[in-house]
Amino acid sequence: MTFLRSKRNISRVGSTEHDFLTAIDEHMIRDEFRAVPLEQSPRMKGQDSERHLRIIIGSQSKWRQQSLANWGYDFEVMLADIDEKQVRSNDPRQLTRSLAHAKADALLPRINEPALLITSDQVTVCNERILEKPESPEALKDFLRGYEHHPAVSVASVVVTNAATKQRWEGTNTATVYFRHIPEDVIEQLATHQELFQTAGGFDIEDPIMKEYVERVDGERESVIGLPRILTETLIRTARAESL
Repeated sequence: MTFLRSKRNISRVGSTEHDFLTAIDEHMIRDEFRAVPLEQSPRMKGQDSERHLRIIIGSQSKWRQQSLANWGYDFEVMLADIDEKQVRSNDPRQLTRSLAHAKADALLPRINEPALLITSDQVTVCNERILEKPESPEALKDFLRGYEHHPAVSVASVVVTNAATKQRWEGTNTATVYFRHIPEDVIEQLATHQELFQTAGGFDIEDPIMKEYVERVDGERESVIGLPRILTETLIRTARAESL
């Protein structure tokens, strides 16, 4: 057992659920998993041995793929063909975890060799509204206008699955983005940026125009971009250690 002060909520599937941590209400929690020190966990590269299982990311998100590449991982990409609208919950933690599990369920039958499968999902919560990908320019503009009055809380869940044993490890991370006032003409311009329609909440803190209106980010920027680094690498190390 390890005590951590964190906005992360990590557990092994089947263990007792922890209380959900928001970026605003931070508590001391107990993470019920076996942590492996970073220096004892070498990187996974190329054709991994049984000890170094190859990594598959089940996501079409260029942001998640780029994050893994930036962290030094070699990986393969598989796309999960699921109808995300069939998975619903009023709890953003439960919604993102359920979607990440649904993606893993869809991909596992297609994996025939030992591997670690990473699946993830993300939503934005603003003024108690769960915001997913905007489906129209008007929806995107409505999202952006709301960020002037309320912060955007990014809720990202990650599931790592051992494709051979089917054992899973999961976790949730939150990060909060505070925006300055975004002028209406800028909102109209942003509504023409097609990539924003592929992001939860309709914003990208690295967009050349939008980043000028980001006041601050409380938490991991990687979590807002789509794949929280500390959580993801912790889950990978834990899965590798418990897969020996």
